[in-house]
Amino acid sequence: MTQPKAVAYDFAAASDLSAKCRQLHDKIAWLVRVRASGVATYLNDRPDSWTGGKREAFDGDHGREQRALDSLAHQALTLMAHVDTATENATAMARKILFADSDK
Repeated sequence: MTQPKAVAYDFAAASDLSAKCRQLHDKIAWLVRVRASGVATYLNDRPDSWTGGKREAFDGDHGREQRALDSLAHQALTLMAHVDTATENATAMARKILFADSDK
C-alpha cells in the first residue's frame, strides 16, 4: 500500500475564506434587517396599510425569503467555523511536527 501524499495547508487561503464567510454573513444579516425595516415602515406602520389576499401572499413570500436568507447567513457561519476548526487542527499538527523535529 502506498503512503498518502503530503498536503500543505494554505493558511492564507483559509484565513481569507474565513473572513469572506464572516463578511457574507454580515451582509446577508444586514439585508434581512433592511428588508424587515422596509416592510415595517411601508406596510405595517401605516393606517392606510395594504390589506387583502395579495398582501397575505406578499407576507407569505416575504417570510419565506427572510427565512431563506437567515438560513444562508447561518450556513456562512457554519462554513466559517469548519474552516477555523481545520486551521486550528492544521496549526496543532504543524506545531507537533515542529516540536518533534526539534527533539531529535
